Amino acid sequence: MQSMSKHSKSKTVDERLAEIRERLSDARRLSGLTQTAIAEAMELSNSQYSRLESGSTEMTLRQFLIACEEVHLDPAAVLGAHEEAAVQSLRRRLVETETKLAAIHRVLGKKDAWET
Repeated sequence: MQSMSKHSKSKTVDERLAEIRERLSDARRLSGLTQTAIAEAMELSNSQYSRLESGSTEMTLRQFLIACEEVHLDPAAVLGAHEEAAVQSLRRRLVETETKLAAIHRVLGKKDAWET
């Protein structure tokens, strides 16, 4: 098999998880929220949340989604999926444009409709 993609050589899972925790922590601080506020939303103690944010305890998917909601972040953006979303948007727009061009081509192909 040929070489692996650029992304597969990138960061380890632990490094990516650390970045996600950092994004959530930064967003929490920028939102003016305390660890206690997020902990309460997750129904955790402050020390339990502190361990989640520091990485000494792993966050569940439920806890991740609650944290994203509390700091008003799209979970996909926190996970670094913004590039993938942009690519999907471009693909959708390309299909729409191709559909419109095909319709124009069909109309123009009927010269009699445009000739007087």
